[in-house]
Amino acid sequence: MNYFQNQLALLDQHLARINCYKDINRVKSDVLNTLQSIPSLQPNYGIPPSRIQNESSLSMLLNLSGTLPIFFKGNQYNIPVTIWLLDVYPYMSPIFFVTPTIEMVIKEKHKHVDSIGIVYHPYISSWNAQNCNIVELCRVIATTFGEDPPVRQKLTQSTQNRPDFNYNNQTPPQTNQLKNQNEEEKKKKQLTEKIQQRLQEFYTTTIKKIDRLIKERLSIEEDKKRANQGLENATFELDSIEQQLIETFDWLEKNNNTNDDIDSQTDAPDPISRQLFDLVAEDATIEDIIYYLDKALQRSVIDLPIYLKQVRNLSTQQFLKRATIKKIHQNQTRR
Repeated sequence: MNYFQNQLALLDQHLARINCYKDINRVKSDVLNTLQSIPSLQPNYGIPPSRIQNESSLSMLLNLSGTLPIFFKGNQYNIPVTIWLLDVYPYMSPIFFVTPTIEMVIKEKHKHVDSIGIVYHPYISSWNAQNCNIVELCRVIATTFGEDPPVRQKLTQSTQNRPDFNYNNQTPPQTNQLKNQNEEEKKKKQLTEKIQQRLQEFYTTTIKKIDRLIKERLSIEEDKKRANQGLENATFELDSIEQQLIETFDWLEKNNNTNDDIDSQTDAPDPISRQLFDLVAEDATIEDIIYYLDKALQRSVIDLPIYLKQVRNLSTQQFLKRATIKKIHQNQTRR
């Protein structure tokens, strides 16, 4: 089994364990395309940072971790990154982290990366599920980092005289500069926390809206399916009625010149059948009378004792008529 097949099998195992993504096919497709384009990334799953937990109710999410190759001043460097996919992906952008090693630190006041490593970029803020994907996101971020790398080598006693990651050959800051830098970092941290709080509220509201829109879409699809089924049934009934009309018109055309009396066409052929017709008509009449008695009782037009007396008498008559109808049917069946 080659490397890509191993990654595919690993991805399937992770998705089976998590089982939280609303569009699993899109997630799998985008991740596989990313692994093919950037082999230095690998699929993983785990507990996301607290920053992401505020945006998702899930404790386990899929991520791509490894290094993102960039080119800076003609040389290739590998930036450690982790890309987290929320459960609503691709309807919300991935959360892109720079994860420096122990020998690296994130550059202060970087234009696109805050102090805890979260990447901000117009491609992310204008994310569109139809036109955006992880491969293109990595390409855009790699180009941006190629202009201004987000990390530098950590300053130690042995590395103070070395140029930092972005080839800035200025001497290391002195004590007062470090103090001022710490104050700036503190202010930046406070500002970052406020921005993160605003973003958290925005993402929470957006996720709720997306869930509501998905439910509405599913409801619309169900209504559409029921409407199509009703249209099919109505079309079938209409075709049936049209066929019956054609047969009726054909019969009328064939029998238009006959002199037969219409009553003779509907009259019973013998006294027993005529009696059966009368009994069925009387049974239906009694049924209607009982129905209207119920309505009269509900509207207080008649009293309960009168209602019970009339229903009792009608029920007795109806029972006798139905017994006679049944007996006639039995006799006719034996013939």
